[in-house]
Amino acid sequence: MTSAVSSYEDIKKLEISNRTTIIALIIGVGVAVYNNNLFDAYKGAIIMAAPLYVIAYIYLAITNEQGLGGGDIKIAFIYGLYLKEAELIYAAYFITFFLAGIFLLIRKAIRSKSENSGIPLIPFMSLGTTVAYIMINIR
Repeated sequence: MTSAVSSYEDIKKLEISNRTTIIALIIGVGVAVYNNNLFDAYKGAIIMAAPLYVIAYIYLAITNEQGLGGGDIKIAFIYGLYLKEAELIYAAYFITFFLAGIFLLIRKAIRSKSENSGIPLIPFMSLGTTVAYIMINIR
């Protein structure tokens, strides 16, 4: 449910409210505590959020423009709480950036070059994370 809300907010405003983030974080930590795997959840959250943070920092240092937003990093942290395992996180990232790349190529072919090429990343991240989470239950 929080992935749908955060995706909607990202599409509409290109930002995520702190309220949505805090609710999702409380639910994620609550699930981890209930399942007695808080350490694994925290490890997954770091593995999921750290690459985005590094990419955002490097991009900002090179271009002096914001590429990835803080909301993307916070939601990645929360999704990592659910995925926990590195290979599932890598699968989620692969799906996320593959779909976002296809979307960008299609949008670039349709729109003129003068328009902004920024896209909301969280809908793609939500889809990638959902598919990876389903993979947990299949194996």
